[in-house]
Amino acid sequence: MQSDRKHGFTLVELLVVIAIIGVLVALLLPAVQAAREAARRTQCQNNLKQIGLGFLNYEQTHKELPAGGWHYQWLGDPDLGYGKNQPGGWIFSLLEYVEAGNVRQMAAGMSGSNKQSRLTEMAAVPLGTFVCPSRRSASALPATQDPWTDPFNADQLQNAARSDYGACVSGGYTAELGIRPREFQGFPQTIEEAKDEDRWTAGPFFNGKWEPNGVVIPRYPVELRQVSDGTSRTYFGGERYLDPDHYQSGLVENDDQCMYVGYDSDIMVSAFKEPLQDTPGFPDARNFRFGSSHPGVFQAVYCDGSIHALPFDVDPRVHQAMGSRASGETEAVN
Repeated sequence: MQSDRKHGFTLVELLVVIAIIGVLVALLLPAVQAAREAARRTQCQNNLKQIGLGFLNYEQTHKELPAGGWHYQWLGDPDLGYGKNQPGGWIFSLLEYVEAGNVRQMAAGMSGSNKQSRLTEMAAVPLGTFVCPSRRSASALPATQDPWTDPFNADQLQNAARSDYGACVSGGYTAELGIRPREFQGFPQTIEEAKDEDRWTAGPFFNGKWEPNGVVIPRYPVELRQVSDGTSRTYFGGERYLDPDHYQSGLVENDDQCMYVGYDSDIMVSAFKEPLQDTPGFPDARNFRFGSSHPGVFQAVYCDGSIHALPFDVDPRVHQAMGSRASGETEAVN
């Protein structure tokens, strides 16, 4: 006689099924995470490609590379042109060459308090092209409330857009300048001071104490013909080191400024010290390092527009050689 009772899973069978599912998830999760990181790294690479194309188009138009700007307390000004007269840094100068000319023009033709207010608004406009998706999304983060960092040509910033990429200022020692106190560094606090050439040449950047030998330097633009080490062997820039504890905080000195400012560690890198994997609890704020959150590598854009992924343990001699434009160390790169 057959029983009409239906048989379901026993408790043991259910536990076995759950265990199998757990094992499958554990096996698949790393693969899924790796695939996602690969996609993010590809997007980061595409960002650098767009930056590389932007600076090459800029060079075609202006016959020089974008200058590094004046100082972290100066926002870019659309009415002050390009080159040494532009207080904003390389990112501001490239805006119209990375399909963001509308951001550059936000305060065009304005003056006085109206212009200051508009530049303050501009400072908070993020651009995905300058953000690595492995770290964060493009958004305006809190700005540091410190009188030492208040811009000379805008109101005090409440929020500011950030960049995960820097242009290379040097393959050698990078003086920790652009930090504080500004009055000892020769940086101008007014447009009239900026017109004084002696003020610049007497400062520590150009008086022999430290001469930047990269392709994007404070104030003065570099021409491609000056990159005698070879454009395919010289960094334009790349990913820069950040403390992952502060991706969203804006509380470390190499990530507390708007990306449209002049020369500062927030938008510059140097090849003097070895690149680093982003490391929690290690702010490393003042040394302008290359670095990234990608496993094993950071990505750099060269002066020919090409993109390369390099290991964090890259030969220091090679790294430094690629950071300078005309130091003759090409043998180290070969």
